Amino acid sequence: MKSIWLKLKALKPRLKALNNEEFRTITVKIDKARVEFQYIQEKIVTQYNDYLLDQEKAVLHQLEKWPLIEESVLKKMSRAKWIKLGDSNTKYFSAILKERNQKKQIKELISLDGQNLNDVEKIKYEIMKFYKSLMGSAAQTLPAINREIMKQGPTLSQQQRIQLCAEVTEQEIFEGLQSIGDDKAPGVDGFNTYFFKKA
Repeated sequence: MKSIWLKLKALKPRLKALNNEEFRTITVKIDKARVEFQYIQEKIVTQYNDYLLDQEKAVLHQLEKWPLIEESVLKKMSRAKWIKLGDSNTKYFSAILKERNQKKQIKELISLDGQNLNDVEKIKYEIMKFYKSLMGSAAQTLPAINREIMKQGPTLSQQQRIQLCAEVTEQEIFEGLQSIGDDKAPGVDGFNTYFFKKA
């Protein structure tokens, strides 16, 4: 398992470099292909030949390929549920991505002394101060689970308890991996499940 992890770790910078080279400027590539396609079509009107037709086919192929890739990238970045039917929804995915980035930000925080903080630097300082105060301190009391209340809720049968302790089989791992959506990332390494299914 460690060797697979090391190989994936070595592969990640190469995939990032490939991503930067090929996919970072997708919109520019699409715009360039559109301009080139229009130019070729104008030339075909004035001087029709097989070479121009071949060029038109090649550029048309690019115009079909790059918008699909752009949509896929935006879909992954937005992590929105994708309806498989319908046309390109780049505005939708851009809006979802913007919304996700907004949700990740802490714009307002109430400090321990009751002060309302709006400044980014003050918020960072307050968070650091809070967690530094927790380091090295011991809790006065540790709340425990009340067993009587737990017994009132749903409980596992003896058979279910045994199943929980059973060895995990390779078949269960395989089935679990196959049940995850292709665009989901199972871990922090960023490799989606489609990558693992095909590897």
